[in-house]
Amino acid sequence: HEAILLIESGGRVREINPLVREWFNLTEDEFPNLERLARHVRPGEEFLKICAEEGDARFSINGRLTEGTSYKIPGDAPYILVTLRRIETSTGFATESRDVSGSVLRIVSDFSQAIASSLNLDATVTAILENVERLVPSDFVEIKVWNPSTLVATTYRFTGTPGLDRRLEIGNESKFSGYSDYLIREKQVLFIQDTHNFSKVQFVPDSSIPSPVRSYLGIPLFAGGELVGTLEVGVLAAQAFAEEDQAILDLIVGQAAIALRNAVLYEGEQQRTAELLGLANLAQTSTGSLRDTRDMFGRLVRGLGQLFDVEIIGFLLYDENRHILAGQVPFQGLPPNVVQIYKVGVPLNGLVEQLLSKQEMISTPGASDDPRWLEMGLDDIAQAASLRDTLLVPLVSGGRSLGFIQLSNHRSGTLTFSEEELRLIT
Repeated sequence: HEAILLIESGGRVREINPLVREWFNLTEDEFPNLERLARHVRPGEEFLKICAEEGDARFSINGRLTEGTSYKIPGDAPYILVTLRRIETSTGFATESRDVSGSVLRIVSDFSQAIASSLNLDATVTAILENVERLVPSDFVEIKVWNPSTLVATTYRFTGTPGLDRRLEIGNESKFSGYSDYLIREKQVLFIQDTHNFSKVQFVPDSSIPSPVRSYLGIPLFAGGELVGTLEVGVLAAQAFAEEDQAILDLIVGQAAIALRNAVLYEGEQQRTAELLGLANLAQTSTGSLRDTRDMFGRLVRGLGQLFDVEIIGFLLYDENRHILAGQVPFQGLPPNVVQIYKVGVPLNGLVEQLLSKQEMISTPGASDDPRWLEMGLDDIAQAASLRDTLLVPLVSGGRSLGFIQLSNHRSGTLTFSEEELRLIT
């Protein structure tokens, strides 16, 4: 019941048994190399690892969950013996199938240990994604973390080449497009063997690009009766999933949901602690004895830098006598020579004066091409400093407008300021 490979030092396949041909879809006269075999395995690097040295690994071969073990055979010409065993989840807990039951229990146990190793949200999501890739066939795997206050889901997925420049990508875009919205709205498992024959998801022209996947499996994640996110897996080919794949994910989604909820709560507590510390530092700066205004602005900018993950932070102060709005040194992200020319006149009844009198925040996803920045006369500096997402927050004291705090260019690449950021800057 096991597929066997005998591999010479250097990676040449010496012998295979008939099950290898069957599981890897090899023709009768075809003798493969490891690279050819690895194309059928997800993740392929796990398979190659046990072909190079002794060890254990779990992966899927052409969509079927498999466990592999390798042994080093000593001698004048040392070999690696690789044994592969299928895991049948449909009988995973049957009393008459002790070996399979043990494999399934190890899946649950290993998954639980992997995701419990850290309370950091990124580390937790990474562990879930890595383990899901080993359990089911996939071209795309995504975790979405649901924010009930903003009704927005943040997408987590891997980008780059496995084993080389692979990294966790965080954003709002998804490979599953409208299917994710449907999953969150209906809060039920969505299993699609061929998306071309699924009509319940409607794509709005020019606002939602149809997903490239043909096979889709999405599961909502609940903890304590509340939606905390989703787990979604997709394959470019149709008919890629079996019922066993859903059965495997059903074993782990409960643990994944609890781990996500705990990580989100932990991250929230860490963020609130950082906010309180940052606010305390700002309060200390504003009440301290500072005769040098440049030193004061430096401390304030550093304090704000601990609270907001943006590249550019600084102050634009309004000079009532000269009717000028001018940047103050130091200005995080802008060199002093640029800050020296960061100034604009404030004509009577002009847009800048209106904004100062209204004392309202000004937010834009792209300052370089925003018509308001052109009307304010700040378009040149916006283009010179490559300003993208920008927030101008009014500074008000005793009813008088003193100018603005400027926050620009999220390091994460997002083009909007969240409700949490707007609350904090207020």
